[in-house]
Amino acid sequence: MEKPEHSADTGQPQLTVEEAFSQAVEKYKSENFDGAEQLCIVIVQAFPNHVDAINLLGLIAQRANRHDLAVEYFNKAINYNNYVALFYFNLATSLYQLKRRKEAIKALQDALAMDGDNLQIANYLKKVLNDSPKCLKNYNSRDKAIEVFQQGEFLQQATKFDDAILWYKKCVELQPDHVEAHINIAYLLQLKGDLAGAASSYEHAINIKPDYIAAHYNLGVVLQAQGKLNAAILSFKRTILLNESFFAAHYNIGVILQAQNKFAEAIDSY
Repeated sequence: MEKPEHSADTGQPQLTVEEAFSQAVEKYKSENFDGAEQLCIVIVQAFPNHVDAINLLGLIAQRANRHDLAVEYFNKAINYNNYVALFYFNLATSLYQLKRRKEAIKALQDALAMDGDNLQIANYLKKVLNDSPKCLKNYNSRDKAIEVFQQGEFLQQATKFDDAILWYKKCVELQPDHVEAHINIAYLLQLKGDLAGAASSYEHAINIKPDYIAAHYNLGVVLQAQGKLNAAILSFKRTILLNESFFAAHYNIGVILQAQNKFAEAIDSY
């Protein structure tokens, strides 16, 4: 088994790397941080890419409120192995203490991308997003809405639709005229089969931005699925008024008219 090139100050010069690191962890747990740090330094001197020892050095720096140094250690661990969610989480906790919120949020999102079911990471992300950042001047609800919306997008991309909807709803609480949040809520509700909820959210988006072509068209699709065919035709016609070459709107009108035995009008739409 591999041994450190330098003996640790433990009276056991022949400790293996595994034994030395195990002792470092035990010293850390017993709050002998100086002893744990000395062992980790010896390990890293012998094996510079020992990511667990580097990470532990970061944790030791955190306990001493040396968060700048902790960030250096966690980034170094990530540079050697960027597939460990815990390293990103540890990095985020120090970044947040340094009031580097945007970087902390990004690190937490990276961590969740690797370990999406980790409640500790998810709850800490909620804390970072919900806490008012005293370090930022002129920080208002619209600024916060941007971050909340980005978290919704992240969860949507991760196919965590229920969670994404919650974050988008939080976004519109902070910024009621955030049209993209309303659109994304509508789209996800539509996917889940909540047609009434989807229609309501599309209507909110249209009220905010009357020339939003996709909102008119998607509302028409939802109304068509609900069997509200005349209302659906109106939405498709509004789509066409905004973009005459929107062929899907012409086609859907044709489908509805054909179902109503209005064949001549259907032909015109097709």
